[in-house]
Formats: sequence, C-alpha cells, structure tokens
Amino acid sequence: MTTFFTTVANSLSNNHSVAAPSDLALPMAQAQRVNMSEYGYEQSGGHRGDATALANLFRMILNGRIIDENANVEQQQKNHLAIREQIVELEKQAEDIVADQKKVREVDIPRTKAEILDYDEQILQVRKDEALGLYQAGAINRFVYWKLIIGVILGAVYIFSFYVSAVYSGVIRNIGAELEGADIEIQTLFSSVFVPQAFTVFDFHWVAPILLFLFAFVLDFLVGTLQKTARVASVTVAVLITLFLDALIAYKIEEKIHEVKLMTGFADNEHHWWLSADFYIVIMMGFIGTIAWGVLIHALKKEIEKKDANRVVALQIRHLKDLKRKAERLVYEFEGHFTDLGAKMEKLLLDIKQLKSRQNTLVLSKAELEKSVNDFYNGWLSYINGLGNGAALKYECQAVMQQFYEENIKEHPAPVEV
Repeated sequence: MTTFFTTVANSLSNNHSVAAPSDLALPMAQAQRVNMSEYGYEQSGGHRGDATALANLFRMILNGRIIDENANVEQQQKNHLAIREQIVELEKQAEDIVADQKKVREVDIPRTKAEILDYDEQILQVRKDEALGLYQAGAINRFVYWKLIIGVILGAVYIFSFYVSAVYSGVIRNIGAELEGADIEIQTLFSSVFVPQAFTVFDFHWVAPILLFLFAFVLDFLVGTLQKTARVASVTVAVLITLFLDALIAYKIEEKIHEVKLMTGFADNEHHWWLSADFYIVIMMGFIGTIAWGVLIHALKKEIEKKDANRVVALQIRHLKDLKRKAERLVYEFEGHFTDLGAKMEKLLLDIKQLKSRQNTLVLSKAELEKSVNDFYNGWLSYINGLGNGAALKYECQAVMQQFYEENIKEHPAPVEV
C-alpha cells in the first residue's frame, strides 16, 4: 500500500509543468492534413469499405492524427491547452488525496487506536485500585441532601393526593347521587379536582398512585443501567406514557363536569372537551408534578451514591468504556474514509490516464469533430454506393458510425444514409 502511494506521488510530482505553446505546436507536424471527403473515398477504396478499418480511422480523427485541411489550428491549440490544465488540476487533487490518506493511515488511525489501549489501561488501573482499597466514599452536601429529601416527601404527598382524588373524580364519583343532595353547591361540581369524598370512600382509586410510584422506580432503574441511546428512548417513552395517562384522567374529569352541566341545564349535548381549560389544568397538575418528582428522586439517588465507593468505581469504569466505544467508532469511520479516498484516487488516476492519452494530439471541439467525421463518412459511403453489392457493408459501417456518435458526440444522432 505504501509503495503504491509513493509511486503515485512520485509520478504526480514529475507532471506539474503546463505545456508551453511551442510544445503544443509539435503535433502539427505529426498530423495529416487532408480533404476529409476525398480522403474518406480514398481510404474506403483502399480498405474495400471494411467497417473495422472505418472504426480505426474514426479514432485517428478523434485523436487529431487526421485533420481537415481547413481546420482552425489556433482553436485546436487552445483545446489542447485546456486539456493540459485539466490534467494539472486532477494531479493536484490526486496529491491532496495522497496527503489525506497518509494522514489517516499514519496519524489518525494510530492515534485513536492508542487512545483505545490507554482507556483499557485506565480501566485496569481502576480495578486494581479498587482491589487495593484505594477508593473511598465521597462526602455529600447535607443541605442539598435534606432539601431533596423534603422535596421528595412533599412531592410524594402531592402526587398521592392528586391521583387519589383525580381518579375518584373521573372514574368512581357518582354525580347523580351528589346532585340529589339538598346542600350541594352546583358550581363546585363544575371544576372540582380535589374532592374530599375521595378520601372517605375506600375503592381501587387508592392504589392508582402506587402504580405510578412503581413505574417511576422502574424508570429510574432503567436510566441507571441502560446505555445512552436506550436511556433517551426509555425516558421519552415514560414521559409520553405519563402524559397519556394524565390526559386520560383529565378527559374523564372533564366528561364528569360536562355530565353535571347537562343534568343542570348549563350545556347541550355537544361536548368540546379539547376547548376546556379544566382539561389542560388537570393535565399540567398531574404531568408537571410527576416529572418534577421523578427529577427529585434521580437527584437524591445521585447524592446518596456519593457515599458508595463501589458505585463511584462503577461510574468511572462506565465513563471510560463510553470513551472507548467512541474511539472505536472513530477508528471505523477513519477506515471508511480511507477506503472512500482510495476509490476517489482510482477514478482520478483513470481520468488522468485518459486525458494524457490525448494531450500530445490536436483536440477537436465536438462541432469540428462532428463535421470532420461526417465529411469523411460521406466520402467513405460514396465508394460503397458504387459497389454493386454494398448493402451489407453499408449496414456494418452505419453501426460503427452510430457507436462513435454515442461515445464521442452524443448531442446529435448519427446521420443515416438512405
């Protein structure tokens, strides 16, 4: 691999100079200047209209070895110079690719692999230090610790009370029975979420908050054990589930409120629950409270972990493994980039080779090439048309003409001799 790129670099370094006008004039002496139509007739007779000979003569016209006697030599020299400038530009791009590949091969990949080995050594050293008892528990901030404890307790009381009352209001509450009471305030039924009766009736609404707490503990466990991508996914799913449950409870409460309004004549049968402020208030009271409580639980857990030396070691090793995985992905990306550069280099070398094969010949523009080929071909067919049995030859020659047009001219279809 190294020898290959050294050879390429040496080859490119010997081809930087742009040809001077005196250099470009040299092919003029080598080119054969002819009247294309007459020369086509002459060559057709010499080769008896052979299609293979026609293809070879077309290539000579393409390469500038046969040119029309009225050809614009100055324009041909400009075309030749433009080709040479393209070669120089491609050679510069190839040199840049060689430099990039050398950097990736000799600097980027070795450096990143060395980082991976260093992370392995650091992980091993952490385990050795742990075995020797060199890791000690850290100190916690008591003010933060007790503040989090109080916040978690208050949050738990709020969430428990809210969901006991909310589930009761939305699922169990008997609005009809309450309306029959003589001492009930109708207006209090329209927007009530915290209902005192929820705490005097024993039913399954008491266990609804317990399910939420269990869900929060499971989520905290997953966040602490899963990798980054899985953690983000699990938190996102948990947030969406919490939002869905709160929205469901809010809808049931709003449905009960609408039922009261129907029974008291304050509303008709149309229920636009999504326009109700009560619906969104209930969602926010439950959703924000739940998320805030979850954040407090996680923060308290992190604060407590400072006293656990084993946890400190586990976190440090986990961090080093994350860095190692990133470095391994980087090596993979570098290797892929190196392969892409190699593919680009192969294409550039092929393009340079094709251009160099024409740099010592006079290059025709497509318009000039088309005119020269058509004139030559007309002369060629003039001879074949004079033969008594030239139909097969004409068919073969037309196929050669069509192929040449497709490969070198393309903009216009090849002329068809009728």
